[in-house]
Amino acid sequence: MKKKKEKFQKVLYRPQPYPDNHTEEKLFLKSLKRNKNLKTYSFLECMNQGQLPLQQLSCTVSFFLFHFMDIKVTNSMIYMMALVTMMGYLAIAGFSVHEVRTVILFGGFLFGLSPIYPDID
Repeated sequence: MKKKKEKFQKVLYRPQPYPDNHTEEKLFLKSLKRNKNLKTYSFLECMNQGQLPLQQLSCTVSFFLFHFMDIKVTNSMIYMMALVTMMGYLAIAGFSVHEVRTVILFGGFLFGLSPIYPDID
């Protein structure tokens, strides 16, 4: 007589004639959900999100170029870079009252407490 194969049960505490990693053919990949949380971005969204790191990088590089390359920097150049940075932040974060207050406080403390280029004419 042919011995009937025991029905598979997904329990680990009972010895079974199946290997530990056994999966029924009809259930294999049945519960797989592909691209469940996929979010597509448009080119414009990608460009808008890439502006902030690029702006911060360019300000940092220009500061180090001015500082270490002994380029004569005037007060107007520093104020212009700070103004462009603050306006760029507000353009990305939004022109809400909270954001404007944050920019004014941060800019005031930054210029008031850091003696950058004290010998500028």
